[in-house]
Amino acid sequence: MKKTVFILTGCLFSVFAALAQNKQVPEQKGYRHTVAASIQVPIGTFAASHIAGIGSQYSWSRYRFGHLTAKPSKAIGFTADGGIDYYLGKKITEAGYSFRFGNYLYLHSFAGIMYNPGKVSKQNEYLNMINLRLTAGPTLGLYKRNADVGYGVRLCGSYYLMEKIAITPGMMFRKHALASTLWSAILHVSYNF
Repeated sequence: MKKTVFILTGCLFSVFAALAQNKQVPEQKGYRHTVAASIQVPIGTFAASHIAGIGSQYSWSRYRFGHLTAKPSKAIGFTADGGIDYYLGKKITEAGYSFRFGNYLYLHSFAGIMYNPGKVSKQNEYLNMINLRLTAGPTLGLYKRNADVGYGVRLCGSYYLMEKIAITPGMMFRKHALASTLWSAILHVSYNF
């Protein structure tokens, strides 16, 4: 009898231990990393001196990129990114003389906030596929062998065409001591992992 009670008690504790370990790991909500390539169009005075630009960047957030399978615990979270942009200078003719503006190379390191508006439901599924980001930080502009430190701000919103691929329109503002305020419209194509 003592042997049976001891064996049953041992089995009961084993079942309880197994049930305690059988908790499901929460499903991953999204992706942490994004790499992007972009086409950029100068606006305003920047458009008078430069044609267009290309860029690439890397962004990080805590599982907020991609087509979300679960709503983040907070609607607003932290994001950070770094990147490089290259703008081609225009060639103009002034008073019969040709002049070509130099190319601009920009490096940036931004941090900011990211908003995921979606609720995970079939009715509002499109809300799971978008996010908005507002980031700011230091920039380094290189123009004709001169380096100039400044700051920049970017506002953009991503729409996920597929689980890992997004298209992201946005606006970017840069200010340097030796240059006018530089505005550009941006279109990123990004991949999440």
